[in-house]
Amino acid sequence: MGHEYMHRGHIEVGNRLPGPRTLLETNMLAKSRSENRYMSARLAQHLLNSTQGQAALGDLDNNVGGPQQWIRGIPVTDPTIYGFDQNDDTLKQVTTGAINIRKINDQLFIASVYPDSFSDVPDYELNTFFG
Repeated sequence: MGHEYMHRGHIEVGNRLPGPRTLLETNMLAKSRSENRYMSARLAQHLLNSTQGQAALGDLDNNVGGPQQWIRGIPVTDPTIYGFDQNDDTLKQVTTGAINIRKINDQLFIASVYPDSFSDVPDYELNTFFG
């Protein structure tokens, strides 16, 4: 799915009229990505609840450092969050993530969320998938 952007752009592909990106076109962005949208939402929640995420939210609330916070390299301690590395289609466990958050008219806006790094060995235990 590429990076998860709240503001998805439009692109022109061949002779096709400009329109929303398809999954294949988005994956061609050569960027790391979450396994699916549900996993992106879980990653965003994990990152915002992290120490770094809470500090960034506090900075936004107190108008410290401008209206945008871009945080990279946040450790992901939840072993059930998966994604894909750049130009790769092998599902891997996410070990760090990044998030770009902004405050617009006192509302939180997540501009981008994506995995930063991955474990080389995926955790495929049954409890990972069935809770």
